[in-house]
Amino acid sequence: MYMPRMFRRLSAKPRVTLLSAALPLFFICLLLSGCKKEKPAGENANSETGQTAVVTEPKTDSATAAAAVINEQSSGVKAVSDSAGILADNTARVLAGMKAIDTAGVKPGKGKILLANWKRFSAKSESTWRTFSSRHLEKVSAWSKEAMPDVQAATDTLFYPFSGPDFVHAATFFPNAKVIYMFGLEPVGMQPDLSHPDSARMRGTYGAIDNSLHEILNLSFFVTKEMLKDFRSNDLHGNLTVLTLFLVRTGHTIHTMRFVQPDSSGILQTVAPANDKMASNHGVEITFSGSDGQARTLYYFSVDLADRYLVKNKAFIKYMASIPAGHTTYLKSASYLLHYDTFRRMRKTVLDKSRYVFQDDTGVPLSYFSGGKYGNWEPTFYGNYTKPIPVFKLQPEKDLAAIYAGDSLEKPAPLPFFIGYGHRKESNLQIYRRKP
Repeated sequence: MYMPRMFRRLSAKPRVTLLSAALPLFFICLLLSGCKKEKPAGENANSETGQTAVVTEPKTDSATAAAAVINEQSSGVKAVSDSAGILADNTARVLAGMKAIDTAGVKPGKGKILLANWKRFSAKSESTWRTFSSRHLEKVSAWSKEAMPDVQAATDTLFYPFSGPDFVHAATFFPNAKVIYMFGLEPVGMQPDLSHPDSARMRGTYGAIDNSLHEILNLSFFVTKEMLKDFRSNDLHGNLTVLTLFLVRTGHTIHTMRFVQPDSSGILQTVAPANDKMASNHGVEITFSGSDGQARTLYYFSVDLADRYLVKNKAFIKYMASIPAGHTTYLKSASYLLHYDTFRRMRKTVLDKSRYVFQDDTGVPLSYFSGGKYGNWEPTFYGNYTKPIPVFKLQPEKDLAAIYAGDSLEKPAPLPFFIGYGHRKESNLQIYRRKP
């Protein structure tokens, strides 16, 4: 992967002198004598967010490096960046309109055009994100802290099937999550290579980003058909561009990134980026941090979770089985897939392994939370519900409609924001807490 000039010095070999050759022997002796001396780490300060990430030499064994980062996460050690993570973070900030495109090495005339195009894109991006934050994200954040502080505090692991690249709501509803699992049909793809920017190609990339973000920023969800078209285009290069854009836009710093795929035992292995835009089980593992600098991990996999595909997908079944139980499951704008028996396996996984389920009416039907077959649950309801939107041609859940009508219980409290398919007139959210 190409490393921009501004970062090459981080991986450059140091000049060897007599003093530099002797230093390692000194520190070995110091360690053997039982003395402990902390060595100041190099730092990569992020001017946009005020965050600081420790920078180390790139590791040759990415699997070992990733495992070390995950171990650090549980022990509270600050996140460590590698060259791939630095490049991914830098690229994401350019494509989020937060950091100017590097025109070094580009002819002056073309460089001016590139920069002018980026400035127009950046101004529009800043305005759009500012509006989205004030009208939506700030309300979501405030409501979440008041409505489910216990769920937020207990959510170390977030399980988000049918997510697409919607990191933004995952991070806003669950800002304390240390590990996030996301799954979608959309390919992982790659970030655009900005090492040799071309004005025409970059205009296409900016336009594709605008198009892909329209739904999530205006509707609060991605339209699956549009996503599949947008994220398989040559301008957007898959899901990763938007996923990393959301990471930096929500105040996070990317530290490491590797492409992964579960082997026959369900153990993640480092793989090359998939050229096939339909590659199943292909994933990305990203370590990132927020303002506290603590390492967190995000996984996104391109996978079909329907029973007819999942039953044949032994590697991914074993991988999902390795995800510890007791997590929080988040389901939003999930196309009512878990209402159908064609998604029985995923529905059972959610009910068997979740401590909390946070969803709208497109998630698991209310009837599965009663009767005790899948445990005992305490539900809380918010917003409004009457029936699924017409495009899905589903009958309304009568028991859920009765609750929202206030027939048997106090009418659910309203939501101060719109979310999901009812983004224009009615939205609902449900919290299911598993009883001991």
